[in-house]
Amino acid sequence: MRKALITVFILFTAMASFAQVTKDEVSYIQSIWGMDKRDIIKDFMKLSDEEAKGFWPIYDKYEDARKEIGKERIKGISDWAQNYASITDAQIDEIAQTTFTNHAKFTELLKNTYTMLKDVIPVKKAAQFAQVEIYLETAIRFAIQGELPVIGEIKKK
Repeated sequence: MRKALITVFILFTAMASFAQVTKDEVSYIQSIWGMDKRDIIKDFMKLSDEEAKGFWPIYDKYEDARKEIGKERIKGISDWAQNYASITDAQIDEIAQTTFTNHAKFTELLKNTYTMLKDVIPVKKAAQFAQVEIYLETAIRFAIQGELPVIGEIKKK
């Protein structure tokens, strides 16, 4: 798995410059890895038929909630990208607070999902799921941050 993740990371970094901030995260994942996120998870998890029966319903609920969190993130990023040249301190603070809340929501969702998964699949596979999700989340955050101007960057130029 480690080798596969490294390969995915190399592919990701080569294509990160093409990221668009307003792109839906699922479409973004598909454009980078050439496959649906569910297929990526299936490929890495290698679940038995019995494990899959317990895993996929939990995963589907997780993914629905994760997509909502992603929509909130995209809205905050869009607000930042549209207003960075004339953004006020109050707007910066609001975006920062929203970002912190968004990260916390994702972490809490993943933690709760991990807890549910380890009741239906081996703990090692539940942890593997969490690890892959953290990797994908980090890759998305990295790509998005690479496309955004840093606060104060515009004034320097």
